[in-house]
Amino acid sequence: MKLTTFILLFALASVSFAQQHAVLKGQVTHEESGEAIPFATVVLKYPDGEIISGAYSDFDGHFYLQPISPGIYTLEVSHLEYHKKVLEDLQFAPGRVYYQELKMKDYTYDPRPQPNRYYHDEITRSALSFSSLLMFVLAVLVL
Repeated sequence: MKLTTFILLFALASVSFAQQHAVLKGQVTHEESGEAIPFATVVLKYPDGEIISGAYSDFDGHFYLQPISPGIYTLEVSHLEYHKKVLEDLQFAPGRVYYQELKMKDYTYDPRPQPNRYYHDEITRSALSFSSLLMFVLAVLVL
């Protein structure tokens, strides 16, 4: 009788605890290809920046954060090869399971031609040297 009562009380306490918190599940993927991004850092923060919880995405890009108290939070996802993704004002209610798909954009090479700064500097130096030489020649001729 005592064992049955203990098990019943424990089960009720577990259920009431689970209903007071939220859970966040999700997947981190590449924005264009849709491929999973493993080992992305997922951090849940208060709006003031204080860290609440964190996780890494697994090989399939999935992550799991719990327990999350009801409230408003900011979610940051980062990876060395991708631009940081920040979702602000995420609201969590007690007893709910949330799913968030996070698409990240990678650092890509910009194919547009970039100015050759070294070449530009060389032209500037050459022009200055030529103008200095010209001024010297003019000064010698005038004298």
